[in-house]
Amino acid sequence: MPKEYPNRITPITPDEATRAMSVAYREVTGKVPTPEILGLLIGQWALETGNGKSVHNYNFGNKKASGADDYQFFRCSEVENGVEVFYDPPHPACKFAAYPNATAGARAFIELLKRRPHWWKGLHTGTVPGFIEGLTTAPAYFTASPSHYQKVLGERMRNYADLALKYSKPSLTTSAVVFGAALGLGTIYLAMRTKPELFPKRYRLERILPS
Repeated sequence: MPKEYPNRITPITPDEATRAMSVAYREVTGKVPTPEILGLLIGQWALETGNGKSVHNYNFGNKKASGADDYQFFRCSEVENGVEVFYDPPHPACKFAAYPNATAGARAFIELLKRRPHWWKGLHTGTVPGFIEGLTTAPAYFTASPSHYQKVLGERMRNYADLALKYSKPSLTTSAVVFGAALGLGTIYLAMRTKPELFPKRYRLERILPS
């Protein structure tokens, strides 16, 4: 039977959240997320949770409780007909999923998106506008202004771009650029070693890498 948790704040640092999200995505899909996909995920997480300071019982995306979800109640608001309306417990609108740890919360967030093909497809465009289009296709993920949500999501995604890169698998394009740069430097290094006369003295290796 679903268990009711007392509402409590469980802060998560952006680093912890990004790492948990990357692991969860890999467990659900069998693939390592690209920086773009992980960036969108951590951007939405940051938007929904006040950058991790307002996480309730490890609920990464403020998912409403349903089915066999353990649950909790806390005050919330919804935009209805353009007006923000607040709800207090025990109103059903205040019933949110609750999780025992960050690992479980991150996985539930990924699985929630995956269950809605339009949300999942939007995520995998790797772009903020594409993700917003998916999230606002009925049934919509949120009731806030799409333009405002998109603006804040983009800001959060940029704020945590370094973490997204740290815990993801670079895209083929990124890998090709890095490989190409490495190959180019390697070729120059070999040429400087074998044909030093082709390079002005100020560029020769003995001036850069003394023996």
